[in-house]
Amino acid sequence: MRLRMSSNRLMALYMAVVFMLGFALLPGCSHTGTAPVKASDLAQGRIMHQVVAATTTGRVAGRVEADGLKIFLGIPFAKPPVGELRFEKPQPPQPWQGIYPALAFGPVFPQTFDKTEPSSLYFQDEDCLRLNIWTPAVDNAKRPVMVFIHGGGYIWGSSLDPLYDGGNLARRGNVVVFSLNYRMGALGYLDLSAVGGEEYADSGNLAVLDQVAALRWLSDNIETLGGDPANVTIFGESAGAGSVATLLTVKEARGLFHRAIAQSGAFRITRSKEHASGVTQRFMELAGVSDVKGLKALAQADILKAQEKLIKEAGIACDRLFGPVRDGRVVPEDPLKAVAGGCARDVDLLTGTTEDEMRFWIKYESMLPYIPASIMLSFTPDTKVWDKEMRDKIITHYKRQMPEAKSGDIGLAIGTGFFFRMPQIRLAEAQANHANTWMYLFTWDSPIENGLFGSRHALELRFVFNNLDSEVGTNPPVKLVEVMQDAWVAFAKTGNPNHKDLPAWPKYDKERRATMTFNEQCTMVEDPGREDRLVWEAILP
Repeated sequence: MRLRMSSNRLMALYMAVVFMLGFALLPGCSHTGTAPVKASDLAQGRIMHQVVAATTTGRVAGRVEADGLKIFLGIPFAKPPVGELRFEKPQPPQPWQGIYPALAFGPVFPQTFDKTEPSSLYFQDEDCLRLNIWTPAVDNAKRPVMVFIHGGGYIWGSSLDPLYDGGNLARRGNVVVFSLNYRMGALGYLDLSAVGGEEYADSGNLAVLDQVAALRWLSDNIETLGGDPANVTIFGESAGAGSVATLLTVKEARGLFHRAIAQSGAFRITRSKEHASGVTQRFMELAGVSDVKGLKALAQADILKAQEKLIKEAGIACDRLFGPVRDGRVVPEDPLKAVAGGCARDVDLLTGTTEDEMRFWIKYESMLPYIPASIMLSFTPDTKVWDKEMRDKIITHYKRQMPEAKSGDIGLAIGTGFFFRMPQIRLAEAQANHANTWMYLFTWDSPIENGLFGSRHALELRFVFNNLDSEVGTNPPVKLVEVMQDAWVAFAKTGNPNHKDLPAWPKYDKERRATMTFNEQCTMVEDPGREDRLVWEAILP
């Protein structure tokens, strides 16, 4: 007896297998992913699809969810940066004939295993410059577009992380959600100008240029995929937020987006050319090469081995190794100074942090709650700040603010203020003079492990995307999901995050410092953590 299955059930089974493998197994879709299938294969049912859209590089086939949402995954937005294109600026994608099967995420950019990064478990390849689209319809309705840039310390992560699935956000907001991969680590941020000359003057910001290339592809194509190229919001968290903040200053990105959301990441991780050159020199020593030719000849595995050695040498400070470089070209000057000077004039900004950012890193090092605050301060990059007088001043202040806390908890609070809260405040201050600017503070505490992690770094992403997982426990506040999604969508649509389920949320300025606190009961607070801010302002220039 022959079993019969509906085409929808077959499609669901097929996509489940593809997703579990982590890369496309479709005919004509190799590991490099540039070869499309033939139209005849689609027409004859050898490859199933439910929607086809036209792009400037060729037609793409996506799938349709039961509720009508259209999903396109793994579309190339640049040529594979492999072979002679390694360490080169992104090149326009090669057009294809036939129909490209945009049915599975592209490969993850090469990265070493990390227990907190699901992406590090999937198939990896340097040919990663792919993008993904969730759209309510393939029409000309010109919906607002929200472009997500993933985080991961500029070393880890990928747009295929289930946390970043844009489906629920697209559905609730009737918006087009767009995500992308970019080069990371040594392959995305090595400043090779000292060894490669003028030809490699932009090499420290290849990842930034990848992001610009993806935005350019979007600008050229999104109108046929249900979106409005004149209403694009970029948003990101952690290193993704650092990328968003950096893009505010990049000349090549101007006009490609109109609003920006920076979640828990600003300019603290941008690097000077001197620092970037030192990282490059050490990486090349560990890789055993002396020039760009040698770097291009290295196997992908050898690149990762050298990078892993560098990460181990850096220890907890590994997040400082890679990131955008203040090179005087792609990133022309200190980004905070550039924003304060009006380089992103009229780009509306929504920014903020979680209350307990640094508690995320307990996942990496269980001893963090027990490390004395004075030792925590030694991990900060601005070592000149931490002479004995300044160190004693900041520790004394936090002890006074947290009289019942252990020294390790005080150190984590100091790290939250230094690495996250103050950079976001400085960014908001800089942009508030030039555009509508809004500040938030996420304060809901995760109940897992008896509240050990509090409102830790990246926790708010689960609410923004409505992709709730074990990190929020067994009874998460669903209403908070709706309130946050509606705020993010309202901002994307109008530049103003206010909506009916929030108290009045004024724009941010130095006088009131209006801040929306997101919790089961949302409240508007003026200048939360004022005493901490004043102490930091006295210490940090």
